[in-house]
Amino acid sequence: MVAEVVESQEKLHEDFRRLTGMGQEAFRKPFEKVDEDVKRIKKAWGLK
Repeated sequence: MVAEVVESQEKLHEDFRRLTGMGQEAFRKPFEKVDEDVKRIKKAWGLK
């Protein structure tokens, strides 16, 4: 019984870490595109 509880708790932690990572990735991609756009605009305007 205790082993089952510990096992399910570990699985919940794994799932949470996986979902958290997916959430971070979902936010990272669009911001990378924005950063690329900003760099392109700055370059076009002659800014650093």
